[in-house]
Amino acid sequence: MLLWKGIYKMLGSNDLTKQRAAEGALRQAQRRLEQSKEQYRLLFDHNPQPMWVYDDSTLRFLAVNEAAVSQYGYSRHEFLAMTTSDLQPPQGAAAHDDLVASRGWDRDLKAFGLPRVRQRRRRDGTLLDVELSVSPITLGRRRAWLEIVTDVSERKRLAERYLQAQRMEAVGRLAGGIAHDFNNLLTAILGYSDLLAGRLPAPADLRDLDEIRKAAERAGALTRQLLAFSRNQALQPAVIDLNAVIVDVVDMLRQLIGEEIQLVTSLDANAGQALLHPGHVEQIIVNLAVNARDAMPEGGKLILETAPVEVTAADAEEQPDARVGPHVMITLSDTGHGMDPETRTQIFEPFFTTKEQGRGTGLGLATVYGIVHQSGGHIDVHSEPGRGTTFRVYFPRVDLEPERGASAPAVPRSDRKGSETVLIVEDEATLRRLIRAALERGGYTVYDAPDALAALSLASELRGPLDLLLTDITLPGCSGPELASRLTAVRPETRVLFMSGYFERAAGSRNVLPAGSQLLEKPFTLSALIEKVQAIFERTG
Repeated sequence: MLLWKGIYKMLGSNDLTKQRAAEGALRQAQRRLEQSKEQYRLLFDHNPQPMWVYDDSTLRFLAVNEAAVSQYGYSRHEFLAMTTSDLQPPQGAAAHDDLVASRGWDRDLKAFGLPRVRQRRRRDGTLLDVELSVSPITLGRRRAWLEIVTDVSERKRLAERYLQAQRMEAVGRLAGGIAHDFNNLLTAILGYSDLLAGRLPAPADLRDLDEIRKAAERAGALTRQLLAFSRNQALQPAVIDLNAVIVDVVDMLRQLIGEEIQLVTSLDANAGQALLHPGHVEQIIVNLAVNARDAMPEGGKLILETAPVEVTAADAEEQPDARVGPHVMITLSDTGHGMDPETRTQIFEPFFTTKEQGRGTGLGLATVYGIVHQSGGHIDVHSEPGRGTTFRVYFPRVDLEPERGASAPAVPRSDRKGSETVLIVEDEATLRRLIRAALERGGYTVYDAPDALAALSLASELRGPLDLLLTDITLPGCSGPELASRLTAVRPETRVLFMSGYFERAAGSRNVLPAGSQLLEKPFTLSALIEKVQAIFERTG
């Protein structure tokens, strides 16, 4: 009996020890659980990303962290009285959210924890583009969702800018290629019209030929605008004082915009100089002024300003085309009807216009875009419906003195007959034959070649002098400037005249011709060709 009592006492004591140990472990587990809850609560509350928890069935917010309160402008108390639908954007975007939800896509994304991109509305009404990462959680018997909200408005804006730049680049390549072929065709049309006019007897009616020439010249103006947009123009830049250019163009602007529009100028004396193709600044200002005038049919105010600015690294992040450093800024602001965001993203695309039929080609702003970017600058536009439009054009500033006006070009004598030797290099056979015929009629000895290799071979075999190299800028295998450099290295007395219908742009190139180069832009007439060649020989003796 005593033995059993001892065993029972021993066993009872052992159970009590186990019970106490179990109770201690449970308390320790509860403490760890409470610590874990506190850690997760702190992680939730102080996470820099906006986060909230909402009920699966009612969509009511159950918890919200400080970052969400700060970003969306509602207090925590207000949040907990709201549902997720209270953050929905206006009708259009909300309808999209409803469509996505109705097709079950949200459920699929939630189940896999994948991000969704939506718009959410802040308390002040502004819309944010956000990326939502959603995960299921269980609160007792209640099913809920934890949503982490990332503001991607800036990322989306930069992506849209990048895609627009890519689209403009693709359209530019297409426009440049079209302009190149058109310029060759238009030069042939103009040239053969001249030849035909010269063969007709004196009293012949030339009105039809005049109309052909006028149509070709109008088409040539359009192709030049396409080349400006595509940044495939040949450039002959000079150091320009932008204030001086604007002062010279102000009187013309007043006539252009009319008396109903007040023109105000504010030119900073320290704005500075830029390296630009002569005439391009005037072209930019005129195109922007015409655009502003058309946006103010009942009158208004056009403000034209210049200022020196420093483009920072932060600015360059905002504007992908911007370069860091000192710039000269030209600003044109109008008080017109303004533009909505969709229109604003398309204004630089060729042939896009909001004007009625016959009031514009849709190439004015496309030309501005091309000129600015080919000159190493960038352009920024701000506009809102009913609040006018502001264009800010930036050019890299150069600390050099403006170049003085070049001496007047030599005026060729109409009775002068050529006696010099000319080498034509042009890959378009029809155009090559036309130019050769025109120069031979002018008395010149003419050789021709379809490419740089053939031209160099011909020049090496030529025993007599070679007075002029007349070469297209864009040639197969070797560009016109490269050919000119190689040829003049062995024949330094040879003058050079470039023809340009298209300058194929290399990466990082600004299509700048060698200093002092002579240029004949396509399309040209045969009389313009002869005058240019004569002027070169007159000027150089």
